[in-house]
Amino acid sequence: MPQGSVLGPLEFAAYTEDITDLTDRHDVGCHLYADDTQLYECCLPENASVVRNRLASCVIEVAQWCASRCLQLNADKMEVIWFGSKANLAKLESADCTLPVGSEMI
Repeated sequence: MPQGSVLGPLEFAAYTEDITDLTDRHDVGCHLYADDTQLYECCLPENASVVRNRLASCVIEVAQWCASRCLQLNADKMEVIWFGSKANLAKLESADCTLPVGSEMI
């Protein structure tokens, strides 16, 4: 569909709707808006590595999903944000809070 067409948003939604099935398999929350996708999860500080690993495996599968549809993830536009109280974020200082995306670390 040409960009800006009336059917474009509907066609894009139909094209990408099964990504939520993929994120559900990983028990990861997913929010879709236009052509942006947000993956999210919540946890206690002591479970941060489990959530990080679950998100990492989900991102690998999302990258495969994109490649199967001739799409590509852009690691330069990706970010990881950890939200929490000051005390809980301090507990994450020794944890690996990065997320591998292909050969990049976010």
